[in-house]
Amino acid sequence: MLRIVIACIFCFGICICNAQDFYIRSPKQKKNTFAKSFVQLLNNAPTLFKNITEKPSTGKDSVFTDYTSYYNKIKLKGAVLGRIIIDSVPIAAYYYGSYTNMEIAEGVYVNLSNQIAESLGGNVLFKSVEGNDNTPWLRQTKIAFTQNSGFFLFNIFVELYKQKTDIDSTLTVILKVKGGKPPFYYKLAHNEPISSFMFASALKAQMRTFQRGKFTNECLGEIPPFICKGAYKTKDTSMILYTKEGCKDYPDAKKEFEVALTNIRVSLSDYYVYFLPQIKNNIREVVFLKFDDIEKPNPKTLNLVLKEKSKSNYILELQFVYK
Repeated sequence: MLRIVIACIFCFGICICNAQDFYIRSPKQKKNTFAKSFVQLLNNAPTLFKNITEKPSTGKDSVFTDYTSYYNKIKLKGAVLGRIIIDSVPIAAYYYGSYTNMEIAEGVYVNLSNQIAESLGGNVLFKSVEGNDNTPWLRQTKIAFTQNSGFFLFNIFVELYKQKTDIDSTLTVILKVKGGKPPFYYKLAHNEPISSFMFASALKAQMRTFQRGKFTNECLGEIPPFICKGAYKTKDTSMILYTKEGCKDYPDAKKEFEVALTNIRVSLSDYYVYFLPQIKNNIREVVFLKFDDIEKPNPKTLNLVLKEKSKSNYILELQFVYK
């Protein structure tokens, strides 16, 4: 089973970050060399570690033999070695030794996770996953950097491996940091005033139907003041569309969008989060999905969209997207 834990360990107040920037201030504790180095490593993730990647590694000094690897300028206290691994995206990987005793290996695994949480001032979200026959690792802890308003997608991974051979039962601890800027997800706040109990009640009912059912050509049901326009299916997308028209200018449309957004946030449970996608042809767009679905390739989503049809005609859309 998945275990989700918010860690609040030694809150130093060292982290500054907003929804657009992924940046962490260096800890003030001079003696905590791991924390300073780890924060420096994380701040190099958005640039794919270009500033800390050195020459290619050679010989048999690396445990990452299945990938092209480069020496890493940043050393982490306790790590035997660190490399930049070239995969679909670059990964900063650190080897924390091999062990024949499970208790000792688990101690290193847990201590490393706690060190990371302390380095980030306790502003972390843990998600623990037990391995199976389809995973190379025995156990994995995913770690995300958090803010008051939400969190960046998991990009830190502490992994415990066990050699799957009859003659070798060695346990290995590996730390990985994924390159690139992780997307930001907002948490739902339920202290906002709701302006339409009718909308909230209808949306809750239709969201249950939406999550449990498969795509059909039928509307989910009434969601006033939105009107169902029917089901739409393209090569890449299947959705049921609801619209609200009648906004004559942008200030009016923006106000209606904010009201709908607030009502949706209040209506959905803590199991949901939302993010702001890159805008293409729409003026504004917010996408809601279940927390447990954020790492799925094609999760079901509820999209609130504001579109401009003409200078005096704006439209709000509720899109129940199945894929």
